[in-house]
Amino acid sequence: MNYYDKFYPSIAAVRKSAAVVIILSSALALTPALMLSINAGAHAAASKRRPAQAAANPANAELGPNATPLDHNNRAVQLGKRGLWDKAVEEHEAALNGDPYNPTFRMNLSGAYLRYGQALMAQGQFQQAIKRFHMALYVDPNNMPALECCSTCWKNLRKDPDNPDFRREMGEKYETEGDYPEAIAEYRQYVRIVDSGPAHAALGRALAKQGQNVPARAVEGFNELKIAVSKDWAKDQQVELGKTHLQLAEMCKDLAFKARDDGRTDTALKRLENASIEYRRAAQLMNNANLEGARGMVEVAREGVGINPRSFDNHLTLACGYQLLGDFERAKKEYEACWKLRPNDPALAKARRSYHRAVVTSPAVSPMLVAGSVQKVEEMLKAPGGKDDAELLYIYGRGKEALGDHQTAMAAYQRAYSINPYIDPDLARRVGAAPAVAQGGTSTAPAARPGSGQAPSAPPQGGGNLFPPAGGQAPGGGAVPPSNDAVLASAQSKINGNDLAGAEKDLNNELEKNAQDGKAWMMQGAVQEKKGSLEDASVAYRQATYFNVPGSVQAMNRIDDLRAKPLLEQGDKLLASKDLAGARDAFRQAASVSPNSIDAHRRYLEILKQVGDPKEIEHETQTINNLQNPNKGGNPQTGSAGASY
Repeated sequence: MNYYDKFYPSIAAVRKSAAVVIILSSALALTPALMLSINAGAHAAASKRRPAQAAANPANAELGPNATPLDHNNRAVQLGKRGLWDKAVEEHEAALNGDPYNPTFRMNLSGAYLRYGQALMAQGQFQQAIKRFHMALYVDPNNMPALECCSTCWKNLRKDPDNPDFRREMGEKYETEGDYPEAIAEYRQYVRIVDSGPAHAALGRALAKQGQNVPARAVEGFNELKIAVSKDWAKDQQVELGKTHLQLAEMCKDLAFKARDDGRTDTALKRLENASIEYRRAAQLMNNANLEGARGMVEVAREGVGINPRSFDNHLTLACGYQLLGDFERAKKEYEACWKLRPNDPALAKARRSYHRAVVTSPAVSPMLVAGSVQKVEEMLKAPGGKDDAELLYIYGRGKEALGDHQTAMAAYQRAYSINPYIDPDLARRVGAAPAVAQGGTSTAPAARPGSGQAPSAPPQGGGNLFPPAGGQAPGGGAVPPSNDAVLASAQSKINGNDLAGAEKDLNNELEKNAQDGKAWMMQGAVQEKKGSLEDASVAYRQATYFNVPGSVQAMNRIDDLRAKPLLEQGDKLLASKDLAGARDAFRQAASVSPNSIDAHRRYLEILKQVGDPKEIEHETQTINNLQNPNKGGNPQTGSAGASY
């Protein structure tokens, strides 16, 4: 494939469409500034290679196979002087094919199209002239005479070339027909008139499509799309803005894969990072109207994790992508990987809130996953400063409500409302300060806005304790709903037969109907323990402790100790190698995983004394005292879902 076929595939169709060769009148003589005859003396080396039969270069003679780009250029100039524009354009293309980066050859080709169009315009063939002017502008966007002549032709066809909507519509027409060079010419005029985000996006898309055959146009398209997303977009254009981010992401991803295949690992990782940023923006702007952005995030993040599995950012991106897709189990595992790499990273702290909110508000999540998030949020609420965090209180309330604990949920909602009633648009309705939204509509009750100086209507008083003690009492003071003995018997039979998947399904179905079935939670813990899912086992056993199921506390502590054991061993090794910081992290994780383990807390306290952390030393000392003397002013910890994220 020659340069012409590769870089100007649509020119052939334009040239073949010409019915006759137009002879240019003397009034339309060549302008030297646009059509330059090149001095042969300045190219002696090229002239030496010129075949003897082409030395005179008559306009009606064919050049031989050994002709140089300069030969084609000079012959094109001679043809142009005679008005043979079809042949002149062909020879200028041949010159540019042979020397694609020669600016003079490029300018001469654009000039030839200009003169060709002017000749057609002089004969009143305005539509055909526009095609030539478009090609002149495609080759050289700075050919202003071609721009002016094109506008003149449109006016002769009773169109308004200064109307941006007209330019956009014509660009869309040519783009739909697959004539990207003409579409690009019209979109460039659209951009010149309005300089808006949508205009740059339209031009960028057309350039990117042409870039499938012309690499240089792909680069131009990428740059136009970057300009587009930097512009202001109207509120009703946010989905289109999201699509623009999506296209940028796809281009970054393709470039990243090329760099990967070439062995340029650092470049590939940087491009994957850029792609993930664009995919995330697309997903956010499109409000999950389609999931291409989330799928793209997962794809590039998986690739990034494969290249660098120790990258916190790669795992975080992958977790966010899974979360957006509603794949919470995989998201949870990736967030745990992030926690192991950087447990105190602010980005992880923000992400964990987003994850727990998504879990407790999703209509299609298992009780086990909801319970795990509720326990994590409860731990954050019990941490210093947590009790006044309105967002955490709202998330906690949603989780408790999903688990059937409506009294605790209401207590959480009311506390959140008293701190910040605007933390979530749904909060006022849940505490009863605003009427429920009718199906398909919105509440018509007046609501105060933040900063208006007017407080919203107060929620009703009442509710229970935020962290009610376990005691076999259902929320509201009634008895715990009875277990479904038939379901539990079926689940136990399946556990005995090692049909763990069947037992888990039965128990999930029971817990979805009655999330306060302590016996079902206890059995679920046994299933997860047999599966080797120790964290889920801890969550289930802890839920069972809320209903005083016999043996639940011991089972929970046993599982937590098993989970803490490898962390304690890791801490010992790091301590032996004098890595105090690493040992501190390992022992801290162990104490968090097994909060009722005095041994874990003591070892954490010992390392704290070595590194010097008075505030944390005081806290750990008090924790150990509470565990040793549960009946003397302190309370043992109720257990933990474990230190993960």
